[in-house]
Amino acid sequence: MVLEIIETYLIGGVVGFIVGVIVARIYFKSRIELKNIGQVIEYALVHENIKQLNSMTESLTKLVADIDECSEEIMEKLEISRDIEAEYVKRENEGKPENGH
Repeated sequence: MVLEIIETYLIGGVVGFIVGVIVARIYFKSRIELKNIGQVIEYALVHENIKQLNSMTESLTKLVADIDECSEEIMEKLEISRDIEAEYVKRENEGKPENGH
């Protein structure tokens, strides 16, 4: 009778230990997988942000190139307008008598 009780407790303990190990492995494995999934999601978000930053950088580079091109055109037109203004002032001064003479 005592031997049967000890045997039952021993079998119960071994079975409980095995079940505990299995449950612990499943639990920790799922926790590790969740952590890995979190890392994958984080990586995907970072990767998407990098793609957006690259796209923004390309857009800004194009914008700077357009601004540079426009500024060159404006400078050329400004030089032409200064030349025209100088020519206009020169022609007006040629037509005026100096100090009433």
